[in-house]
Amino acid sequence: MEKILESLNVLIYVFLFLILSNFVYLLFLKSKISNSVWILFNSFFVLIGAVTLLFNTAYLVDELNGEGNQFTFYSTLLMVVVFVISIPFAYENIKKSD
Repeated sequence: MEKILESLNVLIYVFLFLILSNFVYLLFLKSKISNSVWILFNSFFVLIGAVTLLFNTAYLVDELNGEGNQFTFYSTLLMVVVFVISIPFAYENIKKSD
């Protein structure tokens, strides 16, 4: 059971990397961004995928009467926090480009 859930962790790593890279791009490369809206939407859709994966994992664990892992929950929570933090940076860049 645990090996099935560990195979889903790869997707969480990918989602986490994409969200963090978008945040770093917004934070440190403000002057070079011309597509802040695209990056924000990109982050939003990746976040939706991660939350969906979290719920599917929970469903799988419930159906198989197993124990879930905390990694998926905390990773998804971290992605939500980073996404919310990156919204003001994207908004600043949108205002500068106008």
